[in-house]
Order: sequence, then structure tokens, then C-alpha cells
Amino acid sequence: MDITQNPLIHVILFLGSFLAIVLCIVLLTRHGNKKGYIFAPLTFFINLFLFNVVIYLRTYYGVEILSFQSMFNWSSIIRLHAFIILLTYVLVEPSRDKYDEKVE
Repeated sequence: MDITQNPLIHVILFLGSFLAIVLCIVLLTRHGNKKGYIFAPLTFFINLFLFNVVIYLRTYYGVEILSFQSMFNWSSIIRLHAFIILLTYVLVEPSRDKYDEKVE
């Protein structure tokens, strides 16, 4: 069985990416001073959620929005997006505000 045909994988990816989108939106409302560190993962989870919606429509309903080559390219873009975000977080430390540090 192909990974795109496993319903458990779809449920995990749908729920995980949806909850991550909600969490990122909540974090954006609470921590407006660090938008860049929240906006980057938000775009990734939106990208992942939409990709899984397209796979779900193709697999279970036969709706072909994109060709197989386009789906392959999109999955490569998602992996590249994740790699760039991780690389950026490793190379660029989150900035500290003077209010975030504890005064001793």
C-alpha cells in the first residue's frame, strides 16, 4: 500500500497540521513582537495542509487538481521549505527583548 492510501497517515497529517495552524495563529496574537519566528512555520503548516487536501481529494474522490509531476514537485517544495526553516532557526537565534530577560 502506498503512503498516500493509508487513512491513518491522512488523519495524523490533517489533524497535526490543522492544530499547528491554530497554534501559530494563537501565538501570533500573543507574541506580536516575534512575528517572523511564528510566520515561517505557519506558512509551512498551511502548505502541508493544502498538499494533504489535494492528495485526499485525488485518492478518495478521484478529483485530479494537479498532475503527478506537479504533486511530486510540490512535495519537494514542502521538504525544501522545512529544511530552510530548520536551517534558519539554527543559524539565526531568536532575538531577545529587554523585557524577556530576567533581571537579577
